[in-house]
Amino acid sequence: MRSLDKVIKNKTDKNGLKQGYWEYYHSDGNIKSKGLYKDGKREGYWEYYYSNGNLICKGLYLNGGEEGIWEYYYSNGKLVLKELDRLNGNYESLRENLDEKFKDINDKLSDVKNTEKSVQDIKLWQEKVTEIWSPSQMKEAKDEIYKQKGRWTATVAILAFIQLLIGIIISLKIYLFK
Repeated sequence: MRSLDKVIKNKTDKNGLKQGYWEYYHSDGNIKSKGLYKDGKREGYWEYYYSNGNLICKGLYLNGGEEGIWEYYYSNGKLVLKELDRLNGNYESLRENLDEKFKDINDKLSDVKNTEKSVQDIKLWQEKVTEIWSPSQMKEAKDEIYKQKGRWTATVAILAFIQLLIGIIISLKIYLFK
């Protein structure tokens, strides 16, 4: 296992941007802060320390801005505050996120209004139909349609049987009178 002394730290790229692992120190030589840089911006997990070596705070950076849960400590090491979802410069992304969510909500509201209009149209149609035909008249008409369908099915079956008989008769006639 490598020690941190052997880790390459405090490096910049050819454009002068900080990259990789960095450490900063108090004037007494104790660690002041440590964490990662990517393209000159703090990225990932960072820790900050009092000159006595105790932790001041720790948390994550995303694109140079504080992100997620941050914890703050007294100089004696006791936890003072846990802070969630820091905005600190992320106002624009928050606004875009909210705009997107509001758009989704408006789209869903439009869908609900369209569905409500469809339901109203169906209710209006139903009222008009019941003004013309009563429910018992509609049932009678439906029953009549099913009876008619049954008659057509029987007729088609009889015609198919007759065609089969004619085919058999023609086949017998051809076979017998060859």
